[in-house]
Amino acid sequence: MPCHGCATSFGLWTKDVGCVSCGFSFCNSCLKQKCAVPKLNGKVSKVCQQCFSTLSSSESSTDSKMSQHEGPPDIFLKRLDALDGQFKPPVTMYRAEPRMQKLLKGLNSIDLDIVRRLEKLREDRRTSENVPSDDELARRLAMLKGVDLDDHTPKKTSTHQAPDNRSAEQQSNDLFSQCKEEVEIDSKIPNPDDEIRERLNRLRGQIDVPAQVSSTEGSEKVVTLDEIAQILSQVKMEASEKGTQPDFATIVSLETLRAQVVKETDKIGEESDSDEEAAAAKIISKVQAQVDLEKSCGIEVSDEEEAMDAENDKEELPWCIICNEDAKIRCLGCDRDLYCKSCFQEGHMDEDMKCHSFEPYKK
Repeated sequence: MPCHGCATSFGLWTKDVGCVSCGFSFCNSCLKQKCAVPKLNGKVSKVCQQCFSTLSSSESSTDSKMSQHEGPPDIFLKRLDALDGQFKPPVTMYRAEPRMQKLLKGLNSIDLDIVRRLEKLREDRRTSENVPSDDELARRLAMLKGVDLDDHTPKKTSTHQAPDNRSAEQQSNDLFSQCKEEVEIDSKIPNPDDEIRERLNRLRGQIDVPAQVSSTEGSEKVVTLDEIAQILSQVKMEASEKGTQPDFATIVSLETLRAQVVKETDKIGEESDSDEEAAAAKIISKVQAQVDLEKSCGIEVSDEEEAMDAENDKEELPWCIICNEDAKIRCLGCDRDLYCKSCFQEGHMDEDMKCHSFEPYKK
């Protein structure tokens, strides 16, 4: 099939190239013109001479049509702008205070921002200060309720006050005595928390355990182990009279109080005792107090536990498990391990270890 333009037959040296506008076959020499093709959405491609002339003429005709439809003249637009300007609202100029203008001179952007924020806060405060008075609120409330305000307003009665003929010293003494009496009256008022706790304990049939008693001089008296043992014996006696078991919550609270007393005595001993023999004597006294407390609580060791203890005593060696010194203390909270005095103190300095029960070791 030859070229549609020059009738040259296609072959190895002459390739068949089609026109994208009309679709006829042309050679490369006949497709030299480039133009925007509407079929390809305005894409510029190679077209034949005939299509190029057609497309060029159509573009020129559209340009001429666009030139014919020109916009309105400038005089018309200016007239419209002048008419619109007649209905614009007047510009209001707000002048700032001369003090603020003088203050804002020579400030950077950060300082200007701070000054504006302060001025805004001052304006907000001024607006918030414009709150109605009490009389205005009372009047509004009376209007809402439909009640006459004059009927509910208290009438001011003039009262005669006798002149005070006392001297300045006598007035100060009277004022001091009055304050003293008021303080004494306030001190006699019971604490509501203590009253509630006492009522609850009274309903439960428990005894109030004072953990700390404050004296009038401001000093504090800490509860001792003997007092705790006395309270335990009293609880046990009351339970035996009633024919019931002692309250478990009371026993637990007393044990917690005993642990706190032991902890406080440990702190005092660490600060005051510098001699190892004094610390050992304190530990032995604590062990003895604990044994007495257990006896007063009625805590007895069963036969099986005694048998196990006897077997363990036969099998264990009578020295410390840390330094191989002679054992002096058996820790009940560490699987009944044996310790010397110094190793027991060093190994039970943590909060969890201080609560361990212990007893003196006898060979």
